[in-house]
Amino acid sequence: MAFDPDKFMNSAAAPMPTQMQVCPEGEWLFTIDTDPKQLTPKNISGVSQRTGNAYNFHQLELMCWCQSPEPKQKLGREKLGVRLRINLDLDENGGLIVADDKNVALGRLRTALDQNTPDWTPKALLGAGPFRGMVKVNDTDSGKFADITRVTKM
Repeated sequence: MAFDPDKFMNSAAAPMPTQMQVCPEGEWLFTIDTDPKQLTPKNISGVSQRTGNAYNFHQLELMCWCQSPEPKQKLGREKLGVRLRINLDLDENGGLIVADDKNVALGRLRTALDQNTPDWTPKALLGAGPFRGMVKVNDTDSGKFADITRVTKM
């Protein structure tokens, strides 16, 4: 069926939802998306509202696809994505710091994926999984958002 712009412009519409339903809280199986753009770290900077201190760090935001049937069935979806944010400790050249108390969240993800080995590169994350992810839902003024807050091996 071809799109008819005139019909679209003159079609009445009932009230529509204003918020997306998010993955329910719980521990579910996930795989990581294959889009390489998500491996470009985002620079996060600002001033803490709580302390007044400036902050500046880099973060990966990975889209993870739920593989567990229960939450997808509950929401009536075939695909259900949840983000996993990982703060990165980088050296002055942009390389990952490998030292005590540095990049622990990334190390946990690599371990959950059996990737915490020498000569690893971030590209290995693309399409990786499955792993267990603990989902936490945050209810904000802008709506509800689901995040993976902990990862473990299956």
